[in-house]
Amino acid sequence: MAWYDNAKNNPFKTGDKVYIADYFPLSSSKNDPLLFFRLAKSTSSSDMKIVMASTAVIGDSLIKYKSSYIGTYIKVKYVPGVVHGENVIVPFHSIHLDERVINKLPKGGDILPKVYAYVDSDLYIVLPLVANKERNTY
Repeated sequence: MAWYDNAKNNPFKTGDKVYIADYFPLSSSKNDPLLFFRLAKSTSSSDMKIVMASTAVIGDSLIKYKSSYIGTYIKVKYVPGVVHGENVIVPFHSIHLDERVINKLPKGGDILPKVYAYVDSDLYIVLPLVANKERNTY
């Protein structure tokens, strides 16, 4: 079901430009971070975890360059999880971030649970937060 939903609703192909979708309205705090995640897998079981990355995008970077462009699309990975007590498969989308918009969180992020290892070095996000075209004006 998750694969079908992604195939039907994912507007991205590998290499497409990725923009923030209405995330930083000019009336809000321009320093609210857009967070990214890393995927980690247990070294002793098939369990996977989603770990907040120490990398984020803040509105200051977007305003400076007058664009919501944040990078290029890489791929999708399906991650099993539990939402509201139900087992689900969540599509997480990896993005190669533009170096100009990368910010490091002052604290937190990249805290890997014991007996887990990162699946790859990609940064992941969920689709509703990004778009395949510019939607903001600066």
